[in-house]
Amino acid sequence: MRRPILSFHRRVAILLAFYPIATVAGQGTGSDVQIHDFNVPGLPVCDVYSGWLPNAPSSAQCSIAVGGGHGSASASSDLIARTMSAASSITQTGPDNSMAAAAYAHTALQGGIRVNGTSGAGDNLVYRFLTSVRGGVFNAYGPMQVYFSLYLGHASGLSGFAYHSGGDYGGQTSTDLLNATTTVGGVDFTLPFHSFTGGIVYVLDLQAGASLPQADQATGASASQTYDVRLAGIDAVDASGNVIASATFAQNGSATIDMVTTPEPASLTLLATGLIGIVGAARRRRSRTA
Repeated sequence: MRRPILSFHRRVAILLAFYPIATVAGQGTGSDVQIHDFNVPGLPVCDVYSGWLPNAPSSAQCSIAVGGGHGSASASSDLIARTMSAASSITQTGPDNSMAAAAYAHTALQGGIRVNGTSGAGDNLVYRFLTSVRGGVFNAYGPMQVYFSLYLGHASGLSGFAYHSGGDYGGQTSTDLLNATTTVGGVDFTLPFHSFTGGIVYVLDLQAGASLPQADQATGASASQTYDVRLAGIDAVDASGNVIASATFAQNGSATIDMVTTPEPASLTLLATGLIGIVGAARRRRSRTA
């Protein structure tokens, strides 16, 4: 069966309950992986969780033999580099019809954006991701699943969310986008600009899975999925899509968007010329008075 994927609101609710630090100052990452052997009922045969690491990279990895084959999974997030990766693989090495297993990789990243100034009506934030969806590879004739998903949400009030997800489920391929646009080499997520108290908190949630859920495969059957992603930048855009400000990133990974307009050099020249004229007029008035 296809592994159910939780709605983003549900996933973020779980994340924020597990990592109760939804503030700009509460940046961090967490990663977890699991390998399931469906011939062995009960808990996963491998389950590794990095813990929530404030302002630090996280990683988790499993590589283990399962009945009739082998499973592996790895996940990692790095707040400073703004990178995430999730990879899963299942391979049957034993006799025909001997393996039923699945591998899941999941990683989450929470970042903060401080906003100077205020946004206008219709302004949006565009999160620009560079992505590489590798894998989605399978060599199987029976039921199998490989899938990926990248979710983005504003944690403060869950004001909006976007996702890029898809995979191959038993030969049926799908790709889903919400508030997202594919680009050359990546995907852009667009959410309404909301200046929450203290700034904006965004949560990224990445997962990749591979499964051969029924013991009806031949020796050599395999399934694998890998998704790598980098947050290349964050832009504030107006209602027409024009970029009006871009985020700058500090060494700790936090971002700042300056919405305060700085006068252009030409405007400053005109201002200086006007001031000179005002000063000259004042001097002439004083001379006439004297």
